[in-house]
Amino acid sequence: FRDYVNYLDVPAEQGPISYVGNFGGVSDPAGLDNDSMNFFRLTDDINENGIPGAIIIVDPVTGLLSIFTDFSDLHTFNIAFDQMTVQQRSGLRSFDVGAVHWLYEEETESTDSDGRAATETVSVLESYNRSLDDGRGASRNPTAVAAPPRLPVVPRFTRFAANRRAGGLGLVYGYREFAVQSRFGFDADGGILGRTSSETEANNWVTGPQAGLVAFKRFGPVSVYAHGLMVAGLNDGDIQQGNSIGAELVPGAINRLLYAQPTRSEHGAAYDELVPTGVLWAEAGLQITENASVKLAWSATYIDNILLAENRMRYFLPDMGLVDPGNQHLFMQYFFCGIEMVR
Repeated sequence: FRDYVNYLDVPAEQGPISYVGNFGGVSDPAGLDNDSMNFFRLTDDINENGIPGAIIIVDPVTGLLSIFTDFSDLHTFNIAFDQMTVQQRSGLRSFDVGAVHWLYEEETESTDSDGRAATETVSVLESYNRSLDDGRGASRNPTAVAAPPRLPVVPRFTRFAANRRAGGLGLVYGYREFAVQSRFGFDADGGILGRTSSETEANNWVTGPQAGLVAFKRFGPVSVYAHGLMVAGLNDGDIQQGNSIGAELVPGAINRLLYAQPTRSEHGAAYDELVPTGVLWAEAGLQITENASVKLAWSATYIDNILLAENRMRYFLPDMGLVDPGNQHLFMQYFFCGIEMVR
């Protein structure tokens, strides 16, 4: 872009060549008065070395046309807008399924017929089976046997811990999948380009096995629980970008660029990458009634080598595009609180 009026110091017809004879004098370092001269002047010789910014050269033998450019006459200006809105959005959806191999576990206390607590060292199922045995190897009629020892009602833990346990440590294994979507873009108006917008959207679909540890413990009505998982995920991702530059431009119109016109571009790429992921979950609960407890929980997820829209936009005219900013990662954390009911 070139401001020819400032260059000539007087109002002038804009273009690569301007006729300035009808507009009066032109500043002349030599002190010559050019008021009475009618002439054409090359206005794209920005560095004033006598060579135009661009010249069309005709080959005298073949007649082929070529363009000679004096790159020292090129000048880059910042693009400014009267108003601009920037949007950034992201979201995470996750699903997982797993099983636990208990390395250590504590059973809850059972209650005898007199209502007194008695610590059981066998599982609930074994305790029930023993109550059906009359000691002589023969089982009584199940219909004539009282119900198995009543255990305190313990609300289920939120994740991998089983019901009716007082504490334990286990190895978790299973499968996880999650979808991460992020968008980054802007809408701008005013300035020399007029209405301009761009939006980049990155989509990630990560699947893979997971493994980790789970631990929990009850202290009377208070319970604590935590698990940590590592996921070896494979990302089937893609990234899409749409750009609209100068939607209202009319070449040569008043207050519009001489040659610029509306430009639309689309870019896209697919990515298949390994995505290591870590997941942490911790919670505490307070049992307030036999069937209800208050829960407070915190969750954190760290995803490495992920596709994010931010920093992948290439700001370059006339065609915007995509760039690779290197390794991107995402860290998300959540806090939960509520009441858990069990019936």
